[in-house]
Amino acid sequence: MSPTRVIKLFLLVLTIAVGHSSTGQEVPLSQRNYTIPLIKERGVIILSRTAISAQTKPGAQYLKQLVLNLEGTTDLKDISSVKVYCNTDSNYLSEDAALKAPLFNNTTSLFSGNTLTLNGNFRLSGTKNYIWIGVDVKEAAMVGNRIKIGIASITIDNMIVKNGLPLAFSYRIASAVRQSQQDNVHTSRIPGLATALNGDLLAVYDARYDSRRDLQGDIDIALSRSTDKGNTWLPIQKIIDMGTFNGLPEKFNGVSDPAILVDKKTGNIFVAGLWMHGVLDDKGKWTEGLTDTSSNWNHQWRNKGSQPGFDVSQTAQFLIVKSTDNGKTWSKPVNLTKMCKKEEWWLWAPAPEVALPWMTVHWYFQLREGTKPVKLFQLSLIVKMVVKPG
Repeated sequence: MSPTRVIKLFLLVLTIAVGHSSTGQEVPLSQRNYTIPLIKERGVIILSRTAISAQTKPGAQYLKQLVLNLEGTTDLKDISSVKVYCNTDSNYLSEDAALKAPLFNNTTSLFSGNTLTLNGNFRLSGTKNYIWIGVDVKEAAMVGNRIKIGIASITIDNMIVKNGLPLAFSYRIASAVRQSQQDNVHTSRIPGLATALNGDLLAVYDARYDSRRDLQGDIDIALSRSTDKGNTWLPIQKIIDMGTFNGLPEKFNGVSDPAILVDKKTGNIFVAGLWMHGVLDDKGKWTEGLTDTSSNWNHQWRNKGSQPGFDVSQTAQFLIVKSTDNGKTWSKPVNLTKMCKKEEWWLWAPAPEVALPWMTVHWYFQLREGTKPVKLFQLSLIVKMVVKPG
């Protein structure tokens, strides 16, 4: 064979190789991983956003395939589905809006070991293109298990990109203790979480029935208990509910700001809450004649919503309840206001707490002195509560 013919044959093979595909190419891209839990009850949750800058070439370019690497995932059976959304404009640059973008993988996804192949046909723009990866986990998935996911390769037209891709990122599976409108509760806020000595998880929170607004309002201190390490939660328990005390509607007997503490020596559990009875106006005057249709409102930290004194018509009240059976049943509320609050204090309210092995209870409190300006500080007290179950 002549040298000229060898050169022509070599050029022909080279042309075919370049025109077919290339592996290990790089394209400009950046990725943002969202540090969030994978909540079982929420459906598809966006976990990451990858921005791709398409190369300047004549003619249209298409994203054809994504291969995802899930090595390090606790159990692939936890995954209900993986969704990939693509868009080219800034109208979808949030996790919630991304779910309204076009779906890339409109065909069957193919698992092979720890990799998942997604096929599609998304036309890339000449500027930025965004790939959003979302995962939906099964309700039977175990809390604490991990989903680890990353892009192993991207195929644009006939070019397979493997180099320069971000590392896989790990996400924990979680369970929603509360959701909006659950049990006819508009909003559950101010959460606290503790573990009873028998291992049960105890979550306390405001059960705000009418709105997300703070006191004053129809609010109870509620508790949810889990006996399986947070995988499922038992029905809601109302543990501090002042009802229609003194003939006022429930929306004028709200209890808020729970704090929970477990005594590690005895196993006794305490929950504190702040009770507002009625409404003091901006000048600190008690409002008479409140009914279900009254719209009067004030807050214990706002102007003169709580003032010096001990009476329920003067100042917000510090209540506490106790459980001796790992949170299954609770005592009636005990009012500690007159026992522990100084009369000149405008407010004495619960705050985060901690139990230490060398004392019975170590609790933090929030205090308010005066009205202009409001002065906030914390005080650590050591108290031994004696509360008889009711």
